[in-house]
Amino acid sequence: MFDGQAARALRALKERGRTDVARALAPALRESLRAAVAGARRPVVVVPVPTSPAAMRRRGYRVPDLVARRAGIRPARLLAVTRVTGDQRALGRGERASNVAGSMRARAGASGLAVVLVDDVLTTGATLAEARRALEAAGARVVAAAVVADTPLRHIGTGRTGSDERPSCA
Repeated sequence: MFDGQAARALRALKERGRTDVARALAPALRESLRAAVAGARRPVVVVPVPTSPAAMRRRGYRVPDLVARRAGIRPARLLAVTRVTGDQRALGRGERASNVAGSMRARAGASGLAVVLVDDVLTTGATLAEARRALEAAGARVVAAAVVADTPLRHIGTGRTGSDERPSCA
């Protein structure tokens, strides 16, 4: 869950350049990946969601890639950003989906691969859905997604939290 220590660690990594906390986040990603590939019938390739060029310039590293490497995983950078998107933080579910729609493409070599997507935080699933779209358009099969943390979602008008409104990546 994206609260408490996990939220503080991810914010330190993303906003304050504290790359040392990636090692502390690695076990959460490793466990998420273990669950994602349980029962896989063939080898899977771990593909991180790409970082925007602006975030890469600002930070000097890609958060999902860094945490994956600290977890002992060698991610395959098979996705590329094709256009600039707006900051997702203040956007609602539909706005997030529109913001990232068509913003990624798969690089050569994705065709025929079984893929597990990796990201740092899952909010609405819009970014993971776009990554899935790009990979599947290139002939890959996305079998799962793994994240370090997720945020609670609000059901419209109920005040309850839950994750049943997120799009499926499997």
